[in-house]
Amino acid sequence: MAIEIPGHLCDSAINNHQRFVRALVEGGVKWPGYAQDDMVQVQAFSRTEAHQVVRLWEALNLHLADVMEQMNAEQMQYSCVIGGKAAVTLERLARD
Repeated sequence: MAIEIPGHLCDSAINNHQRFVRALVEGGVKWPGYAQDDMVQVQAFSRTEAHQVVRLWEALNLHLADVMEQMNAEQMQYSCVIGGKAAVTLERLARD
């Protein structure tokens, strides 16, 4: 369903928020992969009012932008390992 697309974007923001915050607190992060289809299905975005999903997406991304603005140059170099893949910097993860 079409509403699952913004639902996925909400879930992605939630995952990125936790990655960024944990990396900032811990000086880096090792985080599991992202089973996007399963996570969107479990959250039942298809049964949620579209305006609620859009408001959630907006609030999550505004907050995530605030977190990103607080990162300094040293923090941007923290190592992030996501889903067992090769380490990337927090900066690369944020830009991605």
